[in-house]
Amino acid sequence: MMFLDTNRIALCVQQPWAELIVRGIKQIEIRSQATTVRGPIYVYATAPLSRHPGTDRNLVKHRLTAEELPRQVVLGTVHILDCRRATSQDARQALVTGASLRQKHAWLLGEPQAFEEPIPARSAPYGIWFYPFREQG
Repeated sequence: MMFLDTNRIALCVQQPWAELIVRGIKQIEIRSQATTVRGPIYVYATAPLSRHPGTDRNLVKHRLTAEELPRQVVLGTVHILDCRRATSQDARQALVTGASLRQKHAWLLGEPQAFEEPIPARSAPYGIWFYPFREQG
């Protein structure tokens, strides 16, 4: 059985981005806020599918279908290596258009590791960050 770190925080990410992060394809997460979190985190796939304009293009490009993507589960881990202001050069690694990077932050990701099987969280998310393997109490 896999060891699950109850002290490791998870980031909530919509599909297909969560899947593309744990596969190592999406190497930059774009967010409106900066983060000081560094090191390994869990990647949690939220229930809603992304409505970002690049979603359909990336589903086709990476041969994914919305129906097959697991949701409301922890998919794996990734390390947050750094955080800085997003630039137009981040578009390729973030899998988005340059226009969507304005006034945003680039969270640089590395060392992705997908679990063999997605793991249900023990507690429900309560924001973009949460501890998936702690009991709520």
